[in-house]
Amino acid sequence: MSDRSERREEVKLLLEYVKLALSIMPGDKDTNVVLALADVRLDIMDAVLTYAAVRDIQPDIQGWKNTFATAFRNSSVMCARVAEERSNYGQIVPLAELACGPGSFR
Repeated sequence: MSDRSERREEVKLLLEYVKLALSIMPGDKDTNVVLALADVRLDIMDAVLTYAAVRDIQPDIQGWKNTFATAFRNSSVMCARVAEERSNYGQIVPLAELACGPGSFR
């Protein structure tokens, strides 16, 4: 397998943590990369929602909100990360609380 193919497989695996219901296991060698990827996704989501709030166009981005809610419902890593870092976010927190379910933010 070429270096490029190996890297593609690594990225594919990392995305599964934040797109699927995979959990980070203690001592997982990819923990920091997975958390960084989750942080980037959270930053982008929060930026989109903040921009929509500032521009007063929230009704126009319902599709984005649905996509973000699905991302949280499908990823325990995303829910855990936004719960841990909630003080760093604004608009995404209420959406994440609803999507992640009761008890996720305690």
